[in-house]
Amino acid sequence: MNAHGYETKKSLYESLTVLGFVLVAFGFILFTAQPVIGFMLFIGGGILSVAMSTAFKKLSTQFKYEYVKKSIEELYPTTEFNPQKGFSKEEVYDTLVLNKEDRFASEDMIEGTLFNRRFRCADLHLQDVRSNGKSTTVVTVFRGRFYEIEFDKILSTPVYIVANQGMFTRFTGFEKMEMEYVAFNQAFDVFGQDALQTFRLIKPRFMEHVMSLKNRYKGIQFGFIGNKLYVAIKNGVDTFDLKMFKPIDYSYLNEIKTEFEDIKIMIETLTSEL
Repeated sequence: MNAHGYETKKSLYESLTVLGFVLVAFGFILFTAQPVIGFMLFIGGGILSVAMSTAFKKLSTQFKYEYVKKSIEELYPTTEFNPQKGFSKEEVYDTLVLNKEDRFASEDMIEGTLFNRRFRCADLHLQDVRSNGKSTTVVTVFRGRFYEIEFDKILSTPVYIVANQGMFTRFTGFEKMEMEYVAFNQAFDVFGQDALQTFRLIKPRFMEHVMSLKNRYKGIQFGFIGNKLYVAIKNGVDTFDLKMFKPIDYSYLNEIKTEFEDIKIMIETLTSEL
């Protein structure tokens, strides 16, 4: 199916969903005066709304499996896109790059080779469930993409670059390092166990690139572990999903291209300074 076909189906499902809500409302209003008609409209509208919601989810999945998959793999032939595959919570949390939250979801994996390096990246959605005893609130803490990338050098101990942690930190057993870049220190905390290795790794050019990424994204954090570089990019969106009553966003290719280019510059900067 081409783009126009998806837009046509999407518009149809949205219109029928609205009709379902209208029937539910009319059924509720008519119920006291015309119980039978009101009940039929109420039930019929509810069934129609649920059916369209289910159909829309299937359309979104089809859109990713056919349209998005084809466009990404044509642009990057050495990669594979799998909408149902994602990182496990252990793979993410064991890196320590992100805090553990109450709810975890990951999907839309892209993996393969880029810039002669093996990599994996996938959408990530982390939520914190907060309760005061009377009400419960679910708060999105992180929504974005998580990257695992081959690194040139095997580090003897992990190194992390994360948003300022304040008094409480998950990096027990690590030393907080002060870099010779005041603005960088104000935005990020660097944790390591080997000061010499940490300072050799994080040089001024790389810190400048990280600061530029901070201004572009809602948040970004790094973990260097063994021969892997982990990057969490907070962008606040589900990259490839169709959204009801919102235009299809075809900018996902440009967003992926931008992220991949940022990763490329990051790797080149690190490699040139090792």
